[in-house]
Amino acid sequence: MGIKQNNNSKCGVGRLFRYDLREGIAAELKKLVAVVVFSLIAGLYMYVHIVGLKKNFDVSTDGTFIDYLLNMLHGMKRFVASSGGDFEIPITFLGISILTAFTIGNYAVNDLSACGIQIITRSQSRTNWIISKILWNFTVVIMIYLCIVIVAYIFGGGGITPTELICSKILDFSNINAGGISNMTLCVLVILLPLVTSMAVSQLQMTISLIVSPVAGFFVAITIMFLSAYITSPYLLGNYWMIHRNSIFLDGGMNMVIGFVVNVIVILVAVICDIFYFKRKNII
Repeated sequence: MGIKQNNNSKCGVGRLFRYDLREGIAAELKKLVAVVVFSLIAGLYMYVHIVGLKKNFDVSTDGTFIDYLLNMLHGMKRFVASSGGDFEIPITFLGISILTAFTIGNYAVNDLSACGIQIITRSQSRTNWIISKILWNFTVVIMIYLCIVIVAYIFGGGGITPTELICSKILDFSNINAGGISNMTLCVLVILLPLVTSMAVSQLQMTISLIVSPVAGFFVAITIMFLSAYITSPYLLGNYWMIHRNSIFLDGGMNMVIGFVVNVIVILVAVICDIFYFKRKNII
């Protein structure tokens, strides 16, 4: 489905972006529904564990918004390989990462193959087309995290005070208040760093998809996040995603300011590469 316009009119970013929102969300709707279902399952998993905790410790806590948010976005502690230890798989971390990569997928490449060339020709601007795709990419990531936040609110209500017992027994935080930060700061941190990290990885995925192939882009995105689960390194972006790896709770962990800066740099570099590459790409 194309964009209707006069022959002499130039299609701006706003109009292209509205087109991408309509067509892109329609194309990826099933994947967005999968994100909602996954978030609901994660929330239900947490709820069942809280019910068991209440019985075992004879307490009345039901869990708060931040408890459920931490359940989905805490990641895992630093992995230490040992012959006698259990091999942990961070289900929520990898699940959200895979679903995000699937949702971003190959929409930009598919749209270019389907009707993107006609749109670019009629709009007379390659730059506007690629900027619209970049904005669509960011919007989809925001929508994914909005789904997660809404599900956390459904289960936990509006409370932003972490429950000590839940965080220690279920989420494996020895002391959730050890960092000495306010509840609001913790809430913002838990949402912001995973969001910005996912934006950076998704933008990198789209760049590789356009330059190489969608399969290569997906593979790189998933590889970055999978390696991040088991290798604590500032060079693997997924480490900034996980609150368990944050320097507030882990000695020698990831600094949140550095994490934010690194992710923004990755986003800017990927965006610049997209624009420069696409302006020179032979699309005929």
